[in-house]
Amino acid sequence: MAVATTTPAAKARIGRGRHVAAHTISYVLLIIGVIVFLGPMLFGVLSSFKTENQLYTTFWPQPFTTGSYTGAFKAAGSLARAFLNSAIDYGLVTVGALVFSSMAGYALARLSFVGRTFLFNLILFTMTIPSMLTLVPLYILIADFFGWGDSYQAIIAPALVSPLGIFLFRQFFSTLPAELFEAGRLDGLSDLSMLFRIAWPLSKGVVLTVAVLVFMTGWDDFLWPLVVEHDQNFQTASQAVGLFVRGGSSNGNITWDLAMATILALPVIGAYILTQRYFVEGIATTGLK
Repeated sequence: MAVATTTPAAKARIGRGRHVAAHTISYVLLIIGVIVFLGPMLFGVLSSFKTENQLYTTFWPQPFTTGSYTGAFKAAGSLARAFLNSAIDYGLVTVGALVFSSMAGYALARLSFVGRTFLFNLILFTMTIPSMLTLVPLYILIADFFGWGDSYQAIIAPALVSPLGIFLFRQFFSTLPAELFEAGRLDGLSDLSMLFRIAWPLSKGVVLTVAVLVFMTGWDDFLWPLVVEHDQNFQTASQAVGLFVRGGSSNGNITWDLAMATILALPVIGAYILTQRYFVEGIATTGLK
């Protein structure tokens, strides 16, 4: 009885066929994922340039109009002030979180002291606590004890330290060669000087990653500003847009709502696009050790 054999050339063709099939399936799945995630965003952005009558009748605006933006800004009133407040609040929050989180991460990574591991685990544990559980105690502390209701401090102070930022900095600083810091000590540098003169210049990816994450988290936050900021002069952008949509100022005009949502998303999207390469690098390098 003859035994069928497969020649090397046939095996190679089969291997190439499987490789092409696997890549084709991967790209199809990726395209489906892109459509699922970006489809609603694309629809929202395009619809913000439509008239209300065109909202469900056409996918592409015919013609493009900025009437939704001008109408929404007129109806919203102090929206520009709200965006300025958010820029002040979360700009300072981002800077503070970078400084204080990197200091804590450096201490946990490069210094030896009793309880270091326990403290690090405790910080990780705080990341698992739902924010709703700390909302009331934090409000009592900020508004009643310190009297910071309706102020910039109410937004800035609770967010000056980021547990996730501490984790990312600690993980990255642990990968840096010890010889760098030994050389710094020989030169008479303090730990604070070594952090900002040695560790920070080598941590561009992690610094930008933490900055983007902190800024995005703050910019998108709606609940905490809604609780502590009742004065319109201190409202944040997400709070103002949320109240504009849900409070009836848009008069039920969905294209106005989509225009406000698009404007609100622009700073976050812009920050991510500008730092995308470093963002991916920062996330990847934190797991090296």
